[in-house]
Amino acid sequence: SLLILFVYYANCQQIDYKNLFGDDWKNAEIFLSENRSAIKEKLSQHQIDYDLAMAIVFPELVRYSGLRDKMETALLKSLYVNYGKTYANFSIGQLQMKPSFAEQLSATLYQTSISNYKSLIADSSKYEEEWEFRQAIVKDLENFQTQLNYLIVFIKICESRFSFKKTNDDQLVRFLATAYNAGFDNSEKKIWM
Repeated sequence: SLLILFVYYANCQQIDYKNLFGDDWKNAEIFLSENRSAIKEKLSQHQIDYDLAMAIVFPELVRYSGLRDKMETALLKSLYVNYGKTYANFSIGQLQMKPSFAEQLSATLYQTSISNYKSLIADSSKYEEEWEFRQAIVKDLENFQTQLNYLIVFIKICESRFSFKKTNDDQLVRFLATAYNAGFDNSEKKIWM
């Protein structure tokens, strides 16, 4: 499976990430174990492979700490909602998504052939004020179940924008994880670099 491949790949590196991240790595594994069936069910409704999706976000799950997230983001949320991403662009939630990432997904979704996924994420056209849209994004990103919707839309956008026909599982995980972190709006060539 792809998740096993990711964990295997991380363990084969000269750096032992599992030991390096210690409890954070264990907590990520526990979280996935406890939520596997619910996550898998939601992803399968959209024909997305559980192992692929979790391999993309596993590093973010390792970085996530619920207490740290709440403490660090209280002020940042207020700045973002009131003034936008130029004042505060921070990672939030278990999948460590940035509000700018969510905004970009929303904007990109309308430019693709997969607009039937619009109902899964915040839509700026439904709000009179920009701050209301930003507030909806923050609310979505604070909830793991709605964060999964953004992950689903991300994968569907990548499937529609990029060609994966000649890509093996290892390359696919690397590509999508890079696009997740570096920006799916980059060219395919730049993401592969």
